Amino acid sequence: MINNPPDFKSRVEKVYKERFRAIASTIDPLFGYLLLFQWFVGVLFALTISPLTWEGDVGKVHLHVYTAVFLGGALALYPAFLVFSNPGAPLNRMVISFAQILFSVLFIHLTGGRIETHFHIFGSLAFLAFYKDWRPLAIATIITTLDHLVRGFYWPQSVYGVLSSSPWRAFEHAGWVLFEDMILLYSIRVGLRDLRTHSETHVKLEETILNIEEKVHERTKQLQDSQKTVMTQQQALISSAKMSALGEMAGGIAHEINTPLASIRNISSQIEEVVDDEVLDRQLVKEMALKLVKTTDRIGKIVQGMRAFSRESTSDSLRPTLVQQIIEETLGFCQERFSGHGIEISFENKNPHLKIAARATEISQVLLNLLNNSHDAVMNLPEKWIRIAVTERDKNVEIRITDSGKGIPVEVQKKIFQPFFTTKPVGSGTGLGLSISLGIIRGHKGELRLDNNSSNTCFVIQLIKSEELSIPAA
Repeated sequence: MINNPPDFKSRVEKVYKERFRAIASTIDPLFGYLLLFQWFVGVLFALTISPLTWEGDVGKVHLHVYTAVFLGGALALYPAFLVFSNPGAPLNRMVISFAQILFSVLFIHLTGGRIETHFHIFGSLAFLAFYKDWRPLAIATIITTLDHLVRGFYWPQSVYGVLSSSPWRAFEHAGWVLFEDMILLYSIRVGLRDLRTHSETHVKLEETILNIEEKVHERTKQLQDSQKTVMTQQQALISSAKMSALGEMAGGIAHEINTPLASIRNISSQIEEVVDDEVLDRQLVKEMALKLVKTTDRIGKIVQGMRAFSRESTSDSLRPTLVQQIIEETLGFCQERFSGHGIEISFENKNPHLKIAARATEISQVLLNLLNNSHDAVMNLPEKWIRIAVTERDKNVEIRITDSGKGIPVEVQKKIFQPFFTTKPVGSGTGLGLSISLGIIRGHKGELRLDNNSSNTCFVIQLIKSEELSIPAA
């Protein structure tokens, strides 16, 4: 047998009392209306059965009428006041029991002790049993027994309808009342047992719900922790993919920087020779200085593009950014690699002031991933070219990256955006580029798709114009 803790028992007791009071609160108003109705019926009995009493030829209002009006009013009004002002109070059912059984006594008296009227007692007892409390039944039984004993001895006609009666008749009536009491007490016991069972079930259900809520809270916390872990891992994957893409560009970047550095060295040597001449050619020196400025600007753009691409941007908000600037910075440190493999790359943008709301570093990563894929796809083709085109589409901006490849097979198209899927040889790709790019573009409320209507391989990036979107950092 399971021993329930004290807290459980106290909660069951509290729920049990609340439900017990709720039952009493429901029954009290019914008795209130019943008592008022019985008052009306008692007056009707008095006016119908014996309205007048006679002294010779002089008729007077019968005492029954006054009894029905005033005693009936006293029995009905005070209990009705109690039950309507404070339904469910423990005192109510005691007062109601007293008043209800006295109405039975009054009806028996008003009808001259008719045997049929005695059934009102049994009906009253049954109605009082609805309270699921033995005390109202005890009060009613005691009053009934005392009334039958006293009136049966002094005024048997008012209770039995006969002029004389044996005192034992009162005990006979009391016996029948006790017989009904035993039946009603058994029903009360069963009702109280069911009420307690329901209270225990209610408390157990509350505990179950509480346990479920605690488990849900715990699971939610675990899920949140898991989501944080996943987000951390995703960021690590993004950074890894970014560094992988940057690694693929490393050779081209080194060459891109070495070339202007060599040019700077040559120009510096030329300037050194020119200044040693007896006649200084100022115009020539000026031209050489301008070449140095342009060359250093070129290196600056490469370094700026690398810095922008390499920085951590996951906590940045989406800001209005020039599409032209993002693409030029990305091309700045990868164009040499394409040129070194004989790949012609072109960029067309009819509106250089066009802006998108974006994290520039992330869009640059997407562009670099797509450009790397195009590079690998066309490197061994006889015709090698890549074209970048920017166009406006109502509220959107489209960036199309098209290469000289003849498209992607249908069976491969279904998998290209899946993580770790790659058609490159082992060790040549992580298979994360397109899946990460898709996540980045979706994070910008945009779209990344393959254009099957193009005769060449064409990826389309669709983003929202800066004036149409303002999204805080995730």
